[in-house]
Amino acid sequence: MTHILHLCCMHILIFFRTLNMQFIVHNVEHLQPVITYLTKLLKKTPLVLLYGTMGAGKTTLVSLVAKTLGVKQSTSSPTFSIVNEYLYPKGKIFHFDLYRIANEAELQAIGFDDYLFSGEICFIEWPEHAGKLLNDVPHIQVTIQQEGNDRIIDIVENV
Repeated sequence: MTHILHLCCMHILIFFRTLNMQFIVHNVEHLQPVITYLTKLLKKTPLVLLYGTMGAGKTTLVSLVAKTLGVKQSTSSPTFSIVNEYLYPKGKIFHFDLYRIANEAELQAIGFDDYLFSGEICFIEWPEHAGKLLNDVPHIQVTIQQEGNDRIIDIVENV
């Protein structure tokens, strides 16, 4: 059974125990409802898996959420470092970019599980490169699709 609630440019879809929210964003200034919704979800599920093509806005979204949570330092894509660590008033945020990861062994070598189960917020771009390491781990899935100049952002909470 699916329930749909139309709120301006937002749609709420409820599938059994999984909550879907869709946002249609015309520009960066319209990301605030996405950020507000995501920060609320982070209180109970600190792992966010980010899907989208290169340039879709994954890093931009992470940077804006980090700033909203109180990160003072500048944020950037961890493409070459694999993981960036940011401090915010309630702890740490780990931001991963797995685009260059070839296999699970590379992640295990950097202590990926330690980050994942630290209880701190983890944002993971290109999570499909993690293989089976993310199976059965409660998470929030964010998918960003480009449609012209707009972004369609689907947020699914998988508990």
